[in-house]
Amino acid sequence: MIELNSEQTQLEWLAASKSISPRITAQEICSHHHSLNVNTAIFICEALTQYNKQLLYYAKQELKNSFRYIWIKKGVLRVRRAGESQKPIIIRSADDVKRVKLSTS
Repeated sequence: MIELNSEQTQLEWLAASKSISPRITAQEICSHHHSLNVNTAIFICEALTQYNKQLLYYAKQELKNSFRYIWIKKGVLRVRRAGESQKPIIIRSADDVKRVKLSTS
């Protein structure tokens, strides 16, 4: 795990990791480190608080049949149905998950 010195740097790394196809390897990040297998995949994602980890897991379990996309960006949980062009629904608590689930039933 690494910590970046600014939010802007973090956003740039996250965007770059999504644009590289199909994956980032250890060789691309640190080619001089001999103990790493150069083909080892490197995954870049946001560090989540314990609360956000639990909320994301809960939302995925409860909403997986109703929503195709469930993700966290900049610390905010969002959900969207497949093919929707509207803004994603923001989820801040387990009560929001229940409310969204009831509205789709």
